[in-house]
Amino acid sequence: MVFPNPHRFRWFLPLKNKKKYTLLLCCFFLVALLSPACGAEPEPVLSPALLLKRQNNLWDQATSFYRQGDEAQAALYFKHYWKTYPETERAEEALWRAASLYRRVTGRQNNPDWVRVKNLYRAYTLDFPKSTKLAEAYFEVAGSYFNMGYFREASNYYSLFLKDYPDHNKRNEALFMRARSYLKIGKYKSGWQDYDILRTSGVKHYELLGEAGIGHIHFTQGRWHDALGIFKRILRIKPGFYIDDPEILHDMGLAAIEVGDVHDGQEFLLHYINIVDRATLSPEVYFELGESFLADGRIEGARLFYERVIDITDSGKKTHILSQFRLAQYKAAHLQKLSKKERQDILQKRGDAPFQVVLDELYTDGRAQDSRYDLFHRYSQRESWELAYTMGKSYLRYDAPTEKKEEVVQKLGDILMDRFQTLVASGDKQNVRVLYADEFAVISKYKQAKLLILIGKVFEDDGLYDQASVVYYRALALELSDIEKKDLYFRRARVYLANGDLGSGQRLLKYLRRIYQDKSGIGEVNILSGQLRELQKRQEDALEFYKMAVETGAETENRDRAASNYLRLLFEVGDVSKVSGLLAMFHEKDWLEPNKLQYWYGKLGKYQEDRGRLRLAKQTYKRALSDGMPEKSVEAQPIHLYLAELLMADGLQKEAMDYYRKAVAGQDDTIKRLAQTKMDQAKIQATVAEVEAMLQ
Repeated sequence: MVFPNPHRFRWFLPLKNKKKYTLLLCCFFLVALLSPACGAEPEPVLSPALLLKRQNNLWDQATSFYRQGDEAQAALYFKHYWKTYPETERAEEALWRAASLYRRVTGRQNNPDWVRVKNLYRAYTLDFPKSTKLAEAYFEVAGSYFNMGYFREASNYYSLFLKDYPDHNKRNEALFMRARSYLKIGKYKSGWQDYDILRTSGVKHYELLGEAGIGHIHFTQGRWHDALGIFKRILRIKPGFYIDDPEILHDMGLAAIEVGDVHDGQEFLLHYINIVDRATLSPEVYFELGESFLADGRIEGARLFYERVIDITDSGKKTHILSQFRLAQYKAAHLQKLSKKERQDILQKRGDAPFQVVLDELYTDGRAQDSRYDLFHRYSQRESWELAYTMGKSYLRYDAPTEKKEEVVQKLGDILMDRFQTLVASGDKQNVRVLYADEFAVISKYKQAKLLILIGKVFEDDGLYDQASVVYYRALALELSDIEKKDLYFRRARVYLANGDLGSGQRLLKYLRRIYQDKSGIGEVNILSGQLRELQKRQEDALEFYKMAVETGAETENRDRAASNYLRLLFEVGDVSKVSGLLAMFHEKDWLEPNKLQYWYGKLGKYQEDRGRLRLAKQTYKRALSDGMPEKSVEAQPIHLYLAELLMADGLQKEAMDYYRKAVAGQDDTIKRLAQTKMDQAKIQATVAEVEAMLQ
C-alpha cells in the first residue's frame, strides 16, 4: 500500500480539539459507508512490473511533448505524473519540471495564470522540504506573487528567502525584486535601502540596477528631473542597460513627458513596448502613450492606443474606463465621421455614459476633470441648465486650467442671471437674497457686472442700502462700458445719500466731479451734489449745484430732476425772482413735461398772489393755461379757481365764471365744491345787484 506524504495534508493539522477531530473522522467514515462505491468490487491490484510500465509510459509521453516543443502539454503530463505517482523517485523532478514549464508558458500568455505557477512551486516546498532546489522554489513562489500583483506577499517571500538563504547566488536578484515589490506597495524607504545595498554589491550589473532603482523611486514620487538624471547617467555608462531593466525606458518616457520633452518620452515608451514581452506589458503603457499623443495633438495615433487598451483589458478596469472616455471624446469631436444613428447616440443623454462612469468610478483621477468639463458642455448644449450648473460647480471645486475655469464661471454666471431675472420678474425678492448668499462663490468670480447690478437694484429697492453699496462697489471692479460705469457710479452715490452715509457720498461725488468735468454726466453729478448739500443743510451750496446742472445743460434724462430740484429749493429759500425766467426757459426747451411745468406756474402764481402781486399772479396763471398747456389736468384745476377769483375781484365776472366752470369740471372734489360755491355766490351777488339796481 502507498501512503500519502503527510506534508500534503497540513491543512488538517490545526484541528487540535479532540472532540472536533473525532467528529470529523466519524463524518468521514459515514460518507465512505454511504458511498455508492461501498461494497463494490475492489480494483485489481497492479503488479509492480505493470505499475512501473505505466509510470514509464506517462513519463515518456511528458518528455516526448517536451522534445516536440509542446511545453504546455509536457507541463500537463509532468503534473499528472506527480499527482498520480507522488511517492516515486521521479515525482520531485516531475513537479519541478511541470512548475518550470508552466512558468515559461504563462510568461507568453495574454492572460497569464500565475496562480497555477505559484501553487505548483508552493506544492514543491511542501512535498519536498529537503530538496536541494527548495530555495529556488521559494524564490519562484515570490516571483509568482509579484507577477500576480500581490506585491506584499511577494516582498514577504523574498524576505523569507533572504533570511533562510543569505549566501544564495540569487541573493542580489532577490534584493532587487524585493525592492521592486516595496515600491509597488509604497514602502519607498525599504526599497531605497535594498537598492542602496545593490549599489555597493561589487557586481556591476546589480550596482546599475540599484542605481536605477533609486531613479525609479524618484520617478514614483514625482521627482522627474532627478529620475531622468539618474537614468541618463546609467545609459551613458551602459547604453544597453534597458535590456537588463526595461522599466527604465518606461519611467524615462513618462518622466520626459512630465517635464515637457514629449517627443523623447514617446520614443522611450515606443521602444519599451517593442522590447518587452507583450504578454507582460501593462495596459497603462498603451494608455499613457495615448495620453501623450493626445496632448501632442496626434489624435489619430492616440485613438489607436486607446483602442488597444480596450482590446486587452476587462470592462471596469481603470485604463478601460478612461480609454472608453477618450474614445467618446474623439467621437464627439469627429461627428462627421459617424453615421446618423452614431451621432444621435453620442449627442443624446445615452451618450453621457462613458463620461459619467469616470466620475462614478474614478472621481479623484485627474482625468475626471476632463469628464466634468465635457459633461458640463453636453448639458449646456441640451439646455439642461440645472444639470449644467451642478456639474459646472463640481468642476470648479478641483484644479483646472485657468482659462477653462473662467469659461465655466462665465457660463454659470449666465445661468444665474436667468435665474435672478426670473425671480425679479416674479417679485420674489426674498429668494433673490437667498440665491445671492448661496451662490456667492460663483457670483464673486463672474466677470459680467450686469448680475451684480441687478442684485444691487433689488437691495436698493428694498432699502437695504448697506448691502446695495457693497454689491455696487464689487460691480465696479468688473468689465463695464463707460456708460455702464457712469450709471453704476451714480447708483452708488444715490445709495450713499439714501443711507445717510454723507461722508462716503461726498468723497465719491468729489471724485466724480473731477473725472466728469466738461463731460457727459456732469449734470447728474451736480444734481447729486446738490442733494448732498441739502442733506448737509447747506442750501446755498445746493442751489449753486442745481444752478450748474441747469446752466451746463444737464443730460436729457436728468433735466426734469435738475429743473424740479432747482425750482423747489428756490421756493424753499424764498428766492423766486429767477423762477419766472427759468420756467420760460424750461417751457421753451422742453425740460419739463407740460403737467409739471403747469404745476410750477401755478405755484409761482399762488406765491405772487399771496404777496399781493395780483397783476403778476394773473399773468402767471394765464401763462400756465396757454401755449398748449393742458386745461383739464389735475394741475390746471386749482389754477382755474385761483384765476377766476382774481378776475372776480377785478369785476370781470363773465370771464371769471368761465374759469369757475372749468374748475368745477376738474377731478378734485374739494376744488369742485369750492368752485361751485364761489360760482353760486357770484350768481347770487349778481342777482342782488340787479334787484338793487331795479329798486333804485
